[in-house]
Amino acid sequence: MVLERRFGLAVGLIVVARVTSAVASVDACPTNDEVFLPNENAVVVPVSQQCPKFYSEIFSTTGCADESGGACTYCNNGTALNWAGACATVCPIKTSLVLTGGVTVPLWKTPATAHGLHIAFGDGADDVCHIDMTTDAATRTLHVKDATGTVYSAQAPAESVEYRVCMPTYSVVYNCGTGASGIAPDAQSIILTYPFSFSGVGGCARSGYSPTGWEMNGTNYAIDAKTFVWNTTAGATATLQWAANTYKASYICESGNSAAKTDSVTYDTSYTINYTGCTKVGHDFGGWSSDATYQNGDSFVWQTAGDKTFTGIWNVKQLTATYNCDGGTGTTPASANVTWDTDYTLAANTCAKDGYWYRGWTNSGTRYQPGDTYHWTPETNQTFTADWLAKYNAGVAGTAYTGDDGSNTWTATFPYATVSGTAMCSSDNGEFADFHQAAAPASGGKWCWCKMTIAETRLASDWVSLFGYSESGTEDENGNYTPGDENETANAALCAENCALHCGYTVANYDALRTTIFDSVSYRE
Repeated sequence: MVLERRFGLAVGLIVVARVTSAVASVDACPTNDEVFLPNENAVVVPVSQQCPKFYSEIFSTTGCADESGGACTYCNNGTALNWAGACATVCPIKTSLVLTGGVTVPLWKTPATAHGLHIAFGDGADDVCHIDMTTDAATRTLHVKDATGTVYSAQAPAESVEYRVCMPTYSVVYNCGTGASGIAPDAQSIILTYPFSFSGVGGCARSGYSPTGWEMNGTNYAIDAKTFVWNTTAGATATLQWAANTYKASYICESGNSAAKTDSVTYDTSYTINYTGCTKVGHDFGGWSSDATYQNGDSFVWQTAGDKTFTGIWNVKQLTATYNCDGGTGTTPASANVTWDTDYTLAANTCAKDGYWYRGWTNSGTRYQPGDTYHWTPETNQTFTADWLAKYNAGVAGTAYTGDDGSNTWTATFPYATVSGTAMCSSDNGEFADFHQAAAPASGGKWCWCKMTIAETRLASDWVSLFGYSESGTEDENGNYTPGDENETANAALCAENCALHCGYTVANYDALRTTIFDSVSYRE
């Protein structure tokens, strides 16, 4: 006779029933005469119908020792109370069988009685464990109760009859989840009432995300979820769940420097470039270099699966040189573009101012001359302003003079300034090298010449000969000069005595010579 409650064939337990009498109860603590099927969906089939071979994780449980005192006591590890009331060695293949409703039935290595249920795990002959039973030779009845409480009674034959109990199987199909790519783990067969654990993530991958767990039948399981018993009478789809990774956005003001700032950024979220603390002498900030060029305030969705470094971009400053005639006339020199930390050549003067001599260009208290090199170290635009010196008044007589024949230099002191210059005696033909001579004599001779220079400038007069200007000359009240009667010999005597001293004396005392000299003053390149 075959006991069956069919819900479909599936891999499961092999049960060999050896029945010659009524079967005693098996429960967490045995209290009645009923044996539970492993699950209401279990199927009992003739042994000739083979269940597919399977293997299962071993449960480690201990059996209940006794209920007589109202509380269960337990045997030592590796043993459990058998039907004969002794602690017996549990089955080495599987220590217990989980029945419907969570009831656990101990399985023994060797049965305590000659009769009982003998359960084989897998198809191997050595994989047999035992559930103890008592013998009732009169009725030979096996009582089996399912999860709904229905009792199935079968009249056992006089001889042993073998049965096979098969549990339903289902499949868990894996899905890599939203936004992921790759190959999901293979579908996994699961056995009702048997332990289940998730496969690894297989070939699933999602840029910028890490797997956090599985969603299955509306429940989320951690990625490292422990084994649990499958009690659902259907298959399921396990969908991999993902969480966006967090990465670093580091700002480096200049290549080789340490990070000036680091932000944490979540993948697939908006990020705004936001660091303004970098500076570099002589340079303008040009943005940030990374996988692209960014400016502060730029926003983008972070879709780089890794950290990013933003390195400052620097552009050397481009500055402007401008000129100012400072009240003068003429055409102001054109402005010029200058690169920071380079040499700039100052422009020629194109300014003029009545009653003034041009002395150069001034900038921050320093006077420069046209053509001078200005090394541009300021980080700002610069203006070069014409420097003017009021022309000396030739009508005012000097108060003192000097002349040094050795150095050929002279001075003449006036209330407004002390002017200075050089002296030179010409050759017999009235010429000398490298000097401009105005009013040179028509014929040869030895002549004393005077030239005024203005210190720290390029202002200088023409060379003026003292011929016609001498101590014997006279000057009326209007400054008109009448030359004396010096001749070539007398002028030569000036050179023999001290030409420089005569220059200082004559410039200090004679308006006519002063006028000639002052009027010839100009900027000399």
